[in-house]
Amino acid sequence: MSLAERIWNKDQLNAITSFGGNILVSAAAGSGKTAVLVERVIRMLTDEQNPVDADRLLIVTFTRLAAAEMRSRINAELSRLVSENPKDSRLSRQLLLMERAHIGTIHSFCSEVVRENTSLLGLMPDPSIADEDEAADISFSALEETIEKFYSEGDETFSELSETLGGGRSDSGLSEAVLTLYNFISSLPHYEEWLSEKLLMYKNFSDAKSSVWGKILFKNAAEVLKYHLSRAEYMAEECEKQLCEKYAAMFRDDVFVLRRLLESCEKDSWDEFGRMLSAVSFMKKPTVKDADELLKGKVSAVREEYSASKGDIRGNLATDFSVSEEEFREDCDALFRYFECLSKVTLEYDRLFKELKKEKRLVDYTDLEQFTLSVLTEKNEKGEYVPSQVAKDISSRFDYILIDECQDINKVQDTIFRTVSKGDNLFFVGDVKQSIYR
Repeated sequence: MSLAERIWNKDQLNAITSFGGNILVSAAAGSGKTAVLVERVIRMLTDEQNPVDADRLLIVTFTRLAAAEMRSRINAELSRLVSENPKDSRLSRQLLLMERAHIGTIHSFCSEVVRENTSLLGLMPDPSIADEDEAADISFSALEETIEKFYSEGDETFSELSETLGGGRSDSGLSEAVLTLYNFISSLPHYEEWLSEKLLMYKNFSDAKSSVWGKILFKNAAEVLKYHLSRAEYMAEECEKQLCEKYAAMFRDDVFVLRRLLESCEKDSWDEFGRMLSAVSFMKKPTVKDADELLKGKVSAVREEYSASKGDIRGNLATDFSVSEEEFREDCDALFRYFECLSKVTLEYDRLFKELKKEKRLVDYTDLEQFTLSVLTEKNEKGEYVPSQVAKDISSRFDYILIDECQDINKVQDTIFRTVSKGDNLFFVGDVKQSIYR
């Protein structure tokens, strides 16, 4: 079936015809998102009032196969239109311009940017892409050299970190931690600054409650307490309705205790709330012989969730706040030293890894992304990253940027395309449920 014969549903038609800003289309597998993307492109190329030339579009897909299919489907639809309208010179021109159309993968785009700017990057012209085995061998050498370097320097914190991660038996724990951190930060823009920012999280707080982790723990505690408070209030009313005063009195007492805990969570310090949790006690469940068996089971189930020694409050929350604020600060100080050291080791590994690849005139896919970003961005006088002249030049080449399978792009890739966009000419389509970076 050609696109001309296809009947579009309301959502598909909206995705095809919407303009006037950046657009994100969430579409599940099998919903026809590729067909929608092709139709959107065709309508842009054939628009009578605001036509766009085929070589003024940047169309990005996730795989080479998908890029080839996209090009083939657009060509097929244009060829059909040309055969139906042989005198339409504009249609014929678009078919010719498809030879120069920018339809490819993220890394083919990055590769082109890098090859055009090797001198800016300090690279030899026309570097090759390292295959998996080559990259793995170079990575192993860089990691081995990095670890030997830090051992030779006799850094006490490094020795402690190595001991902590490896238990003194081998460096495998340390190596794994370095590679895990490297693989994570390499998908982030300007990752050295990101590491510095995260490092300050261990220092920049006035008290435990206002720290990043304190905010998370107190928010979670408040949500847990509100949940169990609502359950206890409901059960108190339910027991009153069924004329079971002993159970009702127990739940009313629980409501009082839970409200005090919630008030402490919202107003008190880390230590004060911790003391409240450690000292909390709930009334012993009374024996009620003549109560309905269904009610008995419900009472036991609801109460067990928060009053048991291993329940949400006496167990989980009490454990979260079992250390004092002083101990929390000591832990943060220790973690600061370890994370600072791990960051240094990881960045040194990153430096050596790049250096060894450069000697062999090789780059990997991570390099392509990071090199592209470094060429496309620069800092202004306020210390903010803004598009460089290279980015502005690339931006001027394209009227629209369309990105398929956008759920699979990382933050570096997203930043790259936002940097070369005009601010309102991006079209993303993908399946949120399949996101690998959710």
